[in-house]
Amino acid sequence: MKGDLNPGEAYTVTINGDLALSFTVPGETSNAMVKRESPIESVAVAETDGGYNLTVVSRLPKGSSCSSFNGYHINRRFFDRVEVTVTHFEVLEDNVPCTRDLPVAVTEIQLGDNFESGRAYTLSVNGEETAFLARWTRLRLRNRKPAGNHLGRFSVVGESTIYLSPPDRPGESPQNRSISQ
Repeated sequence: MKGDLNPGEAYTVTINGDLALSFTVPGETSNAMVKRESPIESVAVAETDGGYNLTVVSRLPKGSSCSSFNGYHINRRFFDRVEVTVTHFEVLEDNVPCTRDLPVAVTEIQLGDNFESGRAYTLSVNGEETAFLARWTRLRLRNRKPAGNHLGRFSVVGESTIYLSPPDRPGESPQNRSISQ
């Protein structure tokens, strides 16, 4: 597989429709490079049409001549917690002359829309944490019809996605929530 990947190009891996990780193939260098967790400057979550977007600002701690951005890994093994690891490559040796700049890497990560409305979620990025309250939930509805003359068997004839927004006013009933397609 390594021969099919281009150095310096970013690649993403999606598992079951959810983004799982992104990585960059390191280029050829004269010094040995290792992968390390990046120091995090800030973490922010924004609601978008496609779900939630995570913006991570990190640094390359050994300067641009001795480190480069690698990618990230998303772990959703807990229901109300998303763990993200942002990494970079850096020169293994400490006695190598490096530039004194400390470049900023801004990473936009699509978290998707698999969040339950009204539930609080914690995002941890290399130990830096933030939280957000999910404001809508995606539901998939399938239209079914009987398949042939077989009783109890159905086939899917269409699929729709709707979004449920939580009540904005206290006392508003679930039946009065806005539904949009």
